[in-house]
Amino acid sequence: QYSGYFEFIQNVLRNGTDAFFSFSKGMGEETLGMISYYMMSPFNLIVGLFPKANITEAVLVINLLKIAAAGLTFSIFILSNSNSDRIQFSFA
Repeated sequence: QYSGYFEFIQNVLRNGTDAFFSFSKGMGEETLGMISYYMMSPFNLIVGLFPKANITEAVLVINLLKIAAAGLTFSIFILSNSNSDRIQFSFA
């Protein structure tokens, strides 16, 4: 489902097409709702580094980076709010 959205973002980044309106579906539609709901993560800019044939690999890399960032921020939260070093090792 997301690969079409990522192709759209890649097309906007590489070709400079209009990011707020697309003629790819029928007579055209606004894409502001789709962009604001699905594509507002800064990690999604990574899709511009991959060729169009490797969109699925770009989605994999983006998801792995999102999971790693969530783990990092949770680790920082636990370390800053704990009084003991035991809590740190229980989540490692």
